[in-house]
Amino acid sequence: MSDDLAVSNAEIFFVYAGKDLQKWNEIVSRKVVHIRYGAGTVEKVDECVYVNYNGETKRWVRRCFATEFLDVELPALNEFLRREIIEKIRQAKRKELEEERKRKAEEEERQAEVLAQEMERRRLEQERLEALRKQQEAMQEFNTLKAKYSASDYVSFSPFDRLHDVLLKLETEKALTSSDLKWLEEEQLFGVIATFYGICFSKSNDPWFLVRSSRYWRDKGEPKKALDLSLQVRNTSDRKLMSAILTTRGGAYRDLSKLSDAESCGLRAIQIDGRNHYPYSLMGAIYYQSGEPAKGDEFFKEARNRGATDNHDKEIRTAVKKADESSRKRIIAYLLSKDPARYEWVKAYAS
Repeated sequence: MSDDLAVSNAEIFFVYAGKDLQKWNEIVSRKVVHIRYGAGTVEKVDECVYVNYNGETKRWVRRCFATEFLDVELPALNEFLRREIIEKIRQAKRKELEEERKRKAEEEERQAEVLAQEMERRRLEQERLEALRKQQEAMQEFNTLKAKYSASDYVSFSPFDRLHDVLLKLETEKALTSSDLKWLEEEQLFGVIATFYGICFSKSNDPWFLVRSSRYWRDKGEPKKALDLSLQVRNTSDRKLMSAILTTRGGAYRDLSKLSDAESCGLRAIQIDGRNHYPYSLMGAIYYQSGEPAKGDEFFKEARNRGATDNHDKEIRTAVKKADESSRKRIIAYLLSKDPARYEWVKAYAS
């Protein structure tokens, strides 16, 4: 740093006099120049410096002298002392300038850090908002897909749920895996499975997909859709297939409590392919629901003779729930007389 820092006579005198009142009195009657009031004459000095400006006296505390005044008529100072004082003042100024520079640098650094932190905060906030927007869009997409593929009653709204991936497969016309179908079964998302097999049928025109789709629409509790699908095939030379179509159609009629139509479908399915146990199970359920449980048991027995592995309790429970009042009474009486312990649950349906 250069040594040409300006040093005023007021600064020189201030350092020279220090706290020595006797030295301060050396400037009494001397001219001084104030930064605001200009030239005046020192009248006296005690703890303050008193300056006369055209008959008006003003005063300043001594510690302000070096900063308030620009000039003063210096008393006689030897050159060595004068240079020593000037150098002392310059050193102080250099130190002050250096400290000011450091303060500015630190302040600039602090401000730069604050700015960087603010920019980072804004970036993170922007990322958060963007992630939230994408999540909301994904949630909306998920809800739209659930509505489209008959899964609106599924409780999860998270786009990270497995169902979202499954529905995206359907939306992009990708096949579901056996693992996907098993999971859908476990979650009782029958509408999704029904829709999937409906898509498979529309692509391949393979009626067996139609049979599967109809079955799952029934499981979903939408027998009308199952019936509409089954009616797309009126006749086929494939006896096994025709029997399956008639069976699922009869099941849909039974769900709709159209038992006469259901019976016609079941009997025709047996006529076409009497080796299959499914139409016999259907007929057993129909007769139970119509209030003829003994006749229903005959068909359940025939179903088991042809490979049915269950005891048809599920069909019986459904029949009890769906039967009209008089039919239900007959079913309850029959079951309690048959096995009161096994069928004790029917008492809950007794009026």
